Formats: sequence, structure tokens, C-alpha cells
Amino acid sequence: MDLRPTSKEEARRGSGWKDLLRPRIVDREVTGSPPWVVTYSDLVSLLMVFFILFFAVEKAGRIGELEKALAEYQERENLVEREFQPGEVVLRISGKVLYDSGRAQLKPAALPVLDEAYRIIRDNLLTYGPATVRVEGHTDNVPIHTPQFPSNWELSAARAVSVVRYYLDRGYFGPEDLQLMGYGEHKPIDSNDTPEGRQRNRRVEIKIVRSNLTPADEAAPGPADRMWGSQDADATLSVGGQP
Repeated sequence: MDLRPTSKEEARRGSGWKDLLRPRIVDREVTGSPPWVVTYSDLVSLLMVFFILFFAVEKAGRIGELEKALAEYQERENLVEREFQPGEVVLRISGKVLYDSGRAQLKPAALPVLDEAYRIIRDNLLTYGPATVRVEGHTDNVPIHTPQFPSNWELSAARAVSVVRYYLDRGYFGPEDLQLMGYGEHKPIDSNDTPEGRQRNRRVEIKIVRSNLTPADEAAPGPADRMWGSQDADATLSVGGQP
């Protein structure tokens, strides 16, 4: 039985089942935001990401600077080695910090270290009174033969002189307040058979010599930093007790 509509019915009702197969286009009113809003929101998002990254990089840079400054401070503090012996305090500074190999001229990095050693000396003298301050130069046993330094004797003495000269130029001491000595390689504190030992032997020692105090007395903390709080740290400090 043929159920398809007749031609008259098709004309009255339309194409019938054929219309179901045709795609329909429905007109809808667009109710969303204008196109420029999308572009603007993307731009704002990019700017926000940029500022977040900028803030993160700046913060990381500041943290890095703080960490670097702290590391330099801790390294400088550790460069001045203190040893307490009967009647004297020994401030030991590595030669690699102060000088280039085979030279007696102070490196720029040595100056803050010597300033730190001076503050220790000042604290001790103000707390316990006058003492003898002696600067000693030491080398390893590697020979040196140059027109300026025929042997390690001359090199060690010249290195001690450079430290004394720095303190005098800064006005930390008077010329009559300091002694200096050069021992060459003849007073090692470690073996010269290893690079590490030779490095320890290349040094400058600043000794605060006082015969009436024990190591326990010398090691005790003093009030010198508070005493110098409002005074000029560059003022001349006399070891002999004279102003």
C-alpha cells in the first residue's frame, strides 16, 4: 500500500517527509559581549601575567642580593681566625685573602678584612688596657727568587709592612704603637707537604701581646663596642695608653 501523499496534499502540506531532510537555518539574536571585549580581556590577562612575573623576578633578585651579602659577611667573619694563647691573642689572616701569589701589595678585598681585625684589636685594648701589637708575616717553603724578593724572608717582611702601612695610613695606630716581623717559612702551623698545608702557612698574624692576662681573660667579651658607639671609629688608638 502506497502511503506517500498525493501531489495535491504535497502542495497543501508542503513537501512532507522531504522537508525533514532539509537543513533548517534558524536566526537567533546574538546577546553576548561585543568582539572588542574579548580582545581587551586577553590584553588585561597578559598584563597581569607580566606584572606577576616582574614582581617574582624582582623579589628573587632582592633575595639573591641579601643572600650574597650575608654570605660575604659570614665569609669575612671567618677569614679572621682567633687563637688565644698564654699572654697573647693571635689574629690569623690567610695570605690568599691579602695578596696575590708572590706579591706584597694588599688586594682591595683585603681591606675590609683588616678593618675587621682592627675592630677586634680595638675591643681588646679598650677592655683590657695597653698591650703590644705585633704584625708577623709568614710564607710556605716554596722558594722565591726575584729582584724584589730574593727569598721568603723579604717577602714575609714586606707583607707585614703592607699591613702596618695600611693601619698607619688609616690612622688606626701611631707609628710607635706597632711592631712588625718577617719569619719567612720558618714558623709553619701546618705541613708544607700538601697544598692545603702550604696555604695555611701563607698568612699574616696580628698578635696582641700582654703578659698579665690568661687566655680565659682574653677570651671574655668586653664592652668596647658600646664604648665606641658615638665616637669616630677612625680615631687614632694608642697602644701605650697615651691620647
